[in-house]
Amino acid sequence: MDDLLASFDCLKISAFSQVKLIEDEEHNVAINSNSCVKKPIKIQRSIDISTEKNLPYHQEMLEQVPRATQNCLKKSQSLTAERNTRKQHWLLQQQRFVESMESQMKEIKQALRKYVEKKSEHLKKENLENKKYEKEVLNKRSTYNSVFNNYSQKNKIQEAKEHILSIPFDSSECQINKLISQPGISFYLEEYISESNFNWYSKLISFHDEYNDSLKELLDDTRLKQFRFDCMKAVNLSVNAISAVSSSHLSDKYNKLSDMIHGQNVMFGDFQINASEHRKGLEFCINLIAKKFVLQGDIMISSHLEAAFSYATIILSLWNESSDFGELLLVYFFKECPYLIPFYMPRTIDQSDEDYYMSIGYRYSGGDREKQDHFLKRMTGIMRLYFAILISFPKSNQKINPLCINIAWTWFTSVLKLKPRKDITATMLHTFLEIVGFAMQNSYKNQFEKIVSLLVNQYIPTLKEVDSGGPVTRLENFIHQLMDSSYQFKAPSGILPRNFW
Repeated sequence: MDDLLASFDCLKISAFSQVKLIEDEEHNVAINSNSCVKKPIKIQRSIDISTEKNLPYHQEMLEQVPRATQNCLKKSQSLTAERNTRKQHWLLQQQRFVESMESQMKEIKQALRKYVEKKSEHLKKENLENKKYEKEVLNKRSTYNSVFNNYSQKNKIQEAKEHILSIPFDSSECQINKLISQPGISFYLEEYISESNFNWYSKLISFHDEYNDSLKELLDDTRLKQFRFDCMKAVNLSVNAISAVSSSHLSDKYNKLSDMIHGQNVMFGDFQINASEHRKGLEFCINLIAKKFVLQGDIMISSHLEAAFSYATIILSLWNESSDFGELLLVYFFKECPYLIPFYMPRTIDQSDEDYYMSIGYRYSGGDREKQDHFLKRMTGIMRLYFAILISFPKSNQKINPLCINIAWTWFTSVLKLKPRKDITATMLHTFLEIVGFAMQNSYKNQFEKIVSLLVNQYIPTLKEVDSGGPVTRLENFIHQLMDSSYQFKAPSGILPRNFW
């Protein structure tokens, strides 16, 4: 656009220059004509003042006057003709110039029209995109409002929810260590997690982040690489060797781990370790032990289900000695298996498939997601260990289970308030009832039987609407066996008695 305006200015300047040049030429021609006409007058005056002596000369001069006059007239006519010719030439040039100007103005108008049309089309496109974006925002907002505000009125297990909420339950009896609060979160996703569970999980994550920040000094120091390696080796050797082969064996493995988190010298074969050699060494070992125990649910317990209870009793004994260990343990449980909260992790906007599936517990190898049966097997192992902790006992000189059976009640009722998911919900319920059902029945008796009846008559039909695979079939088979035994749950295989060690 700026180039078009500049061209137009140049054309105007050129036109003014041409007009000025023609005017100067006309002025010069007029001056020459006047000078020629005045010459005979001067000659005539010179004759008047001459004397008679010079009469012949004057006569000759008088004879030359007509010729001079005629010559001047001819010259004047010639100049006039030349002026007319130049004027015609100028007019022709002006006509051509005007035509050129009109042509260029026409091109400028066309260019302006195209520019305006293009700009108008671009603005229309932007308006359409803005309207489309606004529509998407409104649709998403409507969806979120539906999820947040209307789901409880729409889902098919509303009656079950109201029945569960009507059952008295006192969560204050549960001995859970006080958690560090995290401000700024006052919402919950009712379809994915309850508000109380979300707040609990948020506090644990906040505690974990602060705890890890305090270990940066030790983790970033390259001079402490050998110290970190020795600590990890000691933890792995102790945890991997845990089994319920005898009470003395359990005591030995527990003592090594307990001494380690209290800064005592611990011998492992041919080397000795003392975590207090660094001022953050004890915290580092506590974090390692918590992470290692959760990993055992994947590595060991998924294949050897009875092993869960030997790990559970040592976990509870260490938890009674270190509340930090217990909170870190919960964080790693919930990160590996968010269904233990329970939390059906929602998919965020623009989240990739890999990020989403990893957030709900899947693992990737070489860019490929693990197979569903392997995923369910890992989740089952981790759940078994967590549920075993809920019903196990610490060593004989300790009396408190930091989680206790009330956490199992909260988890069970929380699951029944959420919309069931394919495969994983049936796996969760089957594993829970298989491990914790016996203890729940002993603790809650008729109240628990009401919940189981509600599960069988209302929740499982809802579950079958979204899932009909192997996990649902296994859950139904377990329920049928339970019905055949008049709903009498059996103690899980491998559970250790209260005073085992």
